[in-house]
Amino acid sequence: MNNDDPTLLLPHSFCLLDAQWLVWPLDAGNLLTAGAYLLGFPFCSYAVWAALPHAEMPPIARWLFWLGVAFVYSCGMGHLLDWLTTHVATWGLYQLMAWQRVGTGLVSWAFVLCLFVASRDATLLVVARLVLGRMLRRQTGAG
Repeated sequence: MNNDDPTLLLPHSFCLLDAQWLVWPLDAGNLLTAGAYLLGFPFCSYAVWAALPHAEMPPIARWLFWLGVAFVYSCGMGHLLDWLTTHVATWGLYQLMAWQRVGTGLVSWAFVLCLFVASRDATLLVVARLVLGRMLRRQTGAG
């Protein structure tokens, strides 16, 4: 094996050199997943968004929804680029894939932070309801 061979830059080249039969399941998996994420998910998420009661929705829920959509879309782009780089090794494609990974990471962390804020707010709301419920039961002698 020649380490100066540019085909070794392909993402899965070391594994695929001795097992060419693995290319088609990798391709199938990446294309099926990218298709679901990039084609199916946007239509479904738009239908869900249209059915939601926006006036009653807190701002954090809107952020969570759209960051979730952006996360799934970013993951779909990752699968599409992974499929492309299995067959086409170009410097521009690698740069695009690298920045796509950074974008997916940023969206992922923004989503996690929003989930943290939402779960903190939800936890505080549950605790407040429990405490207020106990206080009311004590005052009314019901418990």
